[in-house]
Amino acid sequence: MSFGSQQGMIMSPEIWRKFFKNRYKKIWGIYKENNLPVMHHSCGNIIEIIPDLIEIGLDVLTPIQPEAMSPEFLSKQFGQKLSFLGGISTQKTLPFGTPLEVKNEIIERIKVLGKYGGYIISPSHEVTSDCKEENFLIMLKTFEEYRSGKLKIS
Repeated sequence: MSFGSQQGMIMSPEIWRKFFKNRYKKIWGIYKENNLPVMHHSCGNIIEIIPDLIEIGLDVLTPIQPEAMSPEFLSKQFGQKLSFLGGISTQKTLPFGTPLEVKNEIIERIKVLGKYGGYIISPSHEVTSDCKEENFLIMLKTFEEYRSGKLKIS
């Protein structure tokens, strides 16, 4: 369930805590009892409740939408406690950027979101038909270069 829009929460953090926090804690507790990681998908900017999500057992936050939440802020504030999935812009870079901009964004996301080792490289959402073919291909090539060790990131 998504709790955010690009501008912020779709409800107050107090309402979220009252109606959702304990329910998620109970469900996620079952995962934790079985040594399973907890991944949660929420679109938009949910920065106000990320500490709550961590408290009740969140391991991986997805998707990271750079238009909604700053990757730098997320990494600095929560990178030692959370892993991140997403971060490659499907709203700007993939549809409108150049192949070089796509590659540079991937490298930057690895540096920032992967600073503490908890980053799953991925587009922020599904890649839609407005993504340029050359951008999609450079994204896959860059992922493979990084995975194989051909792309060194300092």
